[in-house]
Amino acid sequence: MILPLVVVAFLVFARVAALLATMPLASGTGVPMWSRLAVAVPLTAVLLPSAGVYSGDYTLSALVAAVVREVVMGSAMGFVVQAVFQILASAFEAIGSQAGLSVAGFFDPLLKSQSSVLASLATWLATGAFLGADMHLACIRAVSLSFERAPPGTPILGPAAFTNLLTFCEACFRSGVELAGPLTIFTFIIHLGQSLLARMAPNIQLFWAIGPVLSIGFGLLVMAASLPAILTGWFALLPQALDVMNALPGGR
Repeated sequence: MILPLVVVAFLVFARVAALLATMPLASGTGVPMWSRLAVAVPLTAVLLPSAGVYSGDYTLSALVAAVVREVVMGSAMGFVVQAVFQILASAFEAIGSQAGLSVAGFFDPLLKSQSSVLASLATWLATGAFLGADMHLACIRAVSLSFERAPPGTPILGPAAFTNLLTFCEACFRSGVELAGPLTIFTFIIHLGQSLLARMAPNIQLFWAIGPVLSIGFGLLVMAASLPAILTGWFALLPQALDVMNALPGGR
């Protein structure tokens, strides 16, 4: 009776740990490994009573295959949430590069890499919205429900699951373009106007004299005015992400 319990506990831990390793907030390079274990172990203990039983063989090859399936399932569920976060960061990165704000960067301790100010701002805004709306609890609930649809050792990402993932990635890419599009077009119009002025008065060098000021100044004003709409459009992706997470274990 001890061996089946140990196997089920390890399989549950594999799915939970893979989820934490790919989800935002916990997957950063600067996040210590012990902190992930400090979350994964108690969460495994909470989910274990409702995880079901392992119905496969107890041979080494079967157990290794079961662990691989659990890791793939947990990673896929974490990837869905990670994609939503990266879309907002990419949109802000595109806005910053067009508005001349990407030249300012600093060392991000969470990722242990150089990051632009707007990309870091997008990450922290997304983190605040994600935690404020209790979406982290919804993700834990999705993992718990995944063990009902796919007991330990049995999850398989079939064609339907891959189709859902591809459809969701397409929706994320489209949303990223829609979020960054208006500000990108606005800065393009500013650059076009500066170019026309510089063409009409080449001796004044208007493009280099007032170009950066106009780009950065108007870019900040328009971004501040459109920030609520950007976050509202981004937040609409979170329910879709949860739907995809809930559908993955049952996708065949």
